[in-house]
Amino acid sequence: MPSLHDAKSCVVMAQLHRQGVSREYAPPSEERVRMRALVRRREVFEKPLQTHLNELEGLLARHWPELLVEMDVWRRRTPLELLAEYPCPADVTAHRAEVRELMRRVSRKMIKEDEVSRVLESAERSVGMPASTEERELVRAVAREALHVRASLASVNRELEKEAMKHEPTRSIAPVVGRVTALALVAYLGPLSQYDSAAALEKACGLNLKIKSSGNYVGRPSISKRGSSSVRRYLYLAALRLVKDDEVIAAWYRARGGYRADRKLIALVAVMRKLARALWHVARGASFDARKLVDARALDIAPMARAAAPAATPTPTSHEAPART
Repeated sequence: MPSLHDAKSCVVMAQLHRQGVSREYAPPSEERVRMRALVRRREVFEKPLQTHLNELEGLLARHWPELLVEMDVWRRRTPLELLAEYPCPADVTAHRAEVRELMRRVSRKMIKEDEVSRVLESAERSVGMPASTEERELVRAVAREALHVRASLASVNRELEKEAMKHEPTRSIAPVVGRVTALALVAYLGPLSQYDSAAALEKACGLNLKIKSSGNYVGRPSISKRGSSSVRRYLYLAALRLVKDDEVIAAWYRARGGYRADRKLIALVAVMRKLARALWHVARGASFDARKLVDARALDIAPMARAAAPAATPTPTSHEAPART
């Protein structure tokens, strides 16, 4: 394959084969092909949803910035339903009773009355720019499209979760990273227990370190990024949740030099590498224990009551986040 391998690469591969260290390629099983198709179908809806929510956030920052403070537009359906019907503060103020009833109905009466009152008050005192007719229709269109894609994504997530519970390789790691992430990892990597070592799994995820050097020049270590980028994206989201929910990992994350140097992505990649290695052991029957991953004796472990602050890296919309109304 001239487009992928030069002559030197071909010679190296031939020598490895002569030494008996090559392995016959085995195509993915039908089960893994089906899993991967499900994961890719999920991505068809996930990326447009993020695009729509980004655009909606920009529109609200211009016309109704207070709503971004009062309600989580990224995770909740209620603000999207509200904007689909009443796209600007003037519309909300003119239909207070209808807005109150809509928010109760959409949330199945789970929303608190004081939150509804705060939303109505924010519409009255909004400092946003008044929206023209065309701008109101734009907000309404984006909100409705976000609702449509969100519903499709939720449907695929349910399929993924149901599929994840059918197979032992996904069931074993699902308690640590969630069912959707577990299915995505097995779909792209195969059963994690099949790897010879935790380091081999880390390498398959593209999280092993490499260094570029030439002569006296030695570059900074970086991850190899081999294999599927989808695997690293799902591990990234899983690492964010781990930093948020586990006080030991949160303390270890804050103690990284990258975190203290305000290069928090480097510190988070270190958490991803720890998580990938831990998943190899979990897939082989071990229980997940954060204190086995790091030396907790020298860490400043804060109680999880302060966990709103640990991960300074902004948390994107997570596919494993609990559904909220």
